[in-house]
Amino acid sequence: MVSAQRPSPHLLLLAVTAFLFGCGDDTGEEEPPPVEPGSPAFKGPSTPPIPVAPVARPIVYVEELDQFQEYFKEQHDTSFSHTRNKNYCSFTAGKVGMPMRIALYGKPHFATSDFYGSSMSGVLREGNPERGRKIAKWSLSRDDVVSQLATQGLSEIDYGWIDIKFQEIAGPLEIGKKYFVVCERIADGKHFFGAFSFGEGNPYAGGRHWLHPEHDLVFRSYVGNEEKPALEGTESNATEPPGPKGISISPSVPTVQYSEDKKNVVPPLTPVPTPPSPVVPAPSPPVAPATPEPPAVPPGPPQPRLRSVIPLEKGHSEEIVFPSETGGLEGTNPLPLPPSLPKANEANATGDSNKTKRRGLLPGLFPRK
Repeated sequence: MVSAQRPSPHLLLLAVTAFLFGCGDDTGEEEPPPVEPGSPAFKGPSTPPIPVAPVARPIVYVEELDQFQEYFKEQHDTSFSHTRNKNYCSFTAGKVGMPMRIALYGKPHFATSDFYGSSMSGVLREGNPERGRKIAKWSLSRDDVVSQLATQGLSEIDYGWIDIKFQEIAGPLEIGKKYFVVCERIADGKHFFGAFSFGEGNPYAGGRHWLHPEHDLVFRSYVGNEEKPALEGTESNATEPPGPKGISISPSVPTVQYSEDKKNVVPPLTPVPTPPSPVVPAPSPPVAPATPEPPAVPPGPPQPRLRSVIPLEKGHSEEIVFPSETGGLEGTNPLPLPPSLPKANEANATGDSNKTKRRGLLPGLFPRK
């Protein structure tokens, strides 16, 4: 008969300890299921938002004409080359500002040629065409020339204004300094580009063309200054209204231009209509006040025609008989005779003659006693 072995006390102690620890950890709460990092319920550590840098306001430049030369002869054309001493034209700045563009007067060269390339490019230098400081870059193609002339209503065989716009500008121009538009490269391995008009006899004293010291291209140079916002600085002083801010453009220094050859003048690219001057009426001559006419005096009643009488001496009256038209005597009228004869009537001189005759007739008929 096999007797049952009693369990070891060490085993019993381990079993009791395991039971006690198992009952203590069981709290009756279920653990939440694990959340994947990609799910919407996953919330990682909060990170601050990345600040967005404000977009810089684009700089706007206001262009203004600076230097120009517009005298030339018909069919006097020249071209740019890329070789040394045959590749530039120059001008002297008269205003402070960024170099914006230079306009040349000419036409496109032939499309297919053994000498002319399809485009040219170069730089704007200060002081010297080879070693001067680079101010800006530029480029021009034949297609650009044709397109610009088309916008002016011109064909490929017509002359017109051709803009060369400056890019990557390093700084503003300075008054009195000379600047060179230098061609450094012509495409397709060719030697020349374009057909541009020029004038002889040094018409522009502030520059020259590479061909001759007294030859000057027909050109117009433009500078630009930054446009200032009108509301700038209103927050600094809110009590006073801000005054209008204009664009600070320095006064132009005109370059002396002279020429003995002024047969042709380039027509303006965009003629600006000038407003008609106001017509000032001629001053009217002073009008003298009308002199009032004297009032018309109404004619008075006709003065009675006085009859001359013969005075009677000593107050006696005599009868005076007047002869009638038939030669007889009318009735007698007694009339007093004053001591002296009255004066002749001044109002009617025609009746005096008749009165005189009557006075001379009566004394003969009636002699005094």
